Amino acid sequence: MDPQLTIIVPVYNAEKVLPACLDCLRAQTVPVRILIADDGSTDASPAIVDSFVASHPFAQVRHLAHSGLPATRAAALERVQTPFFAFLDTDDTLDPRFSEIMLSTALHWGAMLVFCPYRCIYDGAPRHVSYAGDIDARFRNRTPIRHDPSLLLSIPSFFWGKVFQTDYFRRHLHFADETCAYLEDVVAMYPFLVDVPVIAKVPEPLYRYAISADSMCHAPRQELARLPALRELHRRFEELGALPTFLPQLYALNRCYLFDQLARLRSYVDPPHQHRVVREYFRHLDSTLPGWRPHPFHPTFHAAYWHALVAWNAIRAKHLSRQRAPRQ
Repeated sequence: MDPQLTIIVPVYNAEKVLPACLDCLRAQTVPVRILIADDGSTDASPAIVDSFVASHPFAQVRHLAHSGLPATRAAALERVQTPFFAFLDTDDTLDPRFSEIMLSTALHWGAMLVFCPYRCIYDGAPRHVSYAGDIDARFRNRTPIRHDPSLLLSIPSFFWGKVFQTDYFRRHLHFADETCAYLEDVVAMYPFLVDVPVIAKVPEPLYRYAISADSMCHAPRQELARLPALRELHRRFEELGALPTFLPQLYALNRCYLFDQLARLRSYVDPPHQHRVVREYFRHLDSTLPGWRPHPFHPTFHAAYWHALVAWNAIRAKHLSRQRAPRQ
């Protein structure tokens, strides 16, 4: 039987995790096409991929010049010839039934997008399941999220863990550019979700999401890298005519992706950079989310708290370094 689903695997210097990722594709219970897009890897990844493709009847590879993840996804999508496709990150794996269950759900409901909960794997140890809430039926009523904004944040923002109808995705999704690399999936996915006619949810956690302390999202001193993405996200919602309807959801996303970064200011000492982070964060909120303040003085006190914390950490670090310095 000719496969109806293509699984796209963007690869960049993933030699340590790539074998397990490819093994889970071999284990799928229905035939699938596999399209591996190598983004100019400089380790052993190209050799691993070439060996896999040579042994798999439905696998192919595109070796590309390094251009970043959004461009690699777009280049791979150009080669998809099946009615449906999915993305798989190289450090993640799939349940063997992922393709079978997700594809059959898409066909049964006539869905343009199917998603499922995912199991979080922390440094190799399976932990909790995310997005397993009991709202499955609400995604089968053929009503776009534009008419029920509360559903928007019930869908993971990631490209992975979903099956897309290929033609619909090509017409309606716009990838982010490299300036939004830290949140490239958030910027592209949430605006795309607003008008999808039919979305279906599979209740089983068929995707295994690996979380590592070495991942890009945990890189130090990258707090300002998220701002271009969040500004672009706001612009896209405005372009869709989805404001002010989705302002509560945008506010929640900003809190999620910015305020957790403020907590990291406690972990190091770099006052010029840290004070700039505080200033830029609150300037961004005031410029993109008018009315976000619970009361007029709220941001003043909140920003003052973080400025004071940065200053106190610097003073404390200087005091400790003097205590540790050898006495002459």
